[in-house]
Amino acid sequence: MSRRTIIIMAGVFLLGLALLGIGECSYDKIESIRTMESAVTAVRADYPAVKSVSPKALRLYQTSNIPLLLVDVRGQEEYEISRLPGALHFEKPQELIDHLLRQSVKPETIVVYGSLGFRSAEFAEKANEKITGIENLEGGIFSWANEGLPLENAEGNRATLVHPYNKMWGRLLEKDRRAAVE
Repeated sequence: MSRRTIIIMAGVFLLGLALLGIGECSYDKIESIRTMESAVTAVRADYPAVKSVSPKALRLYQTSNIPLLLVDVRGQEEYEISRLPGALHFEKPQELIDHLLRQSVKPETIVVYGSLGFRSAEFAEKANEKITGIENLEGGIFSWANEGLPLENAEGNRATLVHPYNKMWGRLLEKDRRAAVE
């Protein structure tokens, strides 16, 4: 083998080790989140600048006269199984920003949510660079559903099941609320 080949192989080996270490670190973080409280704590730690709102406080917003926009940032399949009543679906912050630019009346409060709050907190952090007033639902739709708060399906009818995102995160969703997915 030439010296150049050995250097390239060593570089590939080191890159592989680095990627393995990053992946293991992420897996350890996921494994450390065993309760809804630990998930909420992890989201707050990872996104300290993002304001959060509890499911109960959001329910109060919904029953008040405050102009409110709910944004589901989960994937399309997750959104179609169930969502908070009246929620719009935007997977990218720019989609929300474009939507708001088309509106003549802006909502006073925007609440974003995902399964547990990680994707929505990241979404809120990015969107807050261009607009303000975005809050993240603590514990996401999992917390909302676990508290027995209302959900709707793609047809706008009452729903009780939530897409579990994956097996690891789905364990934080009550079994009678967890939809079966392939």
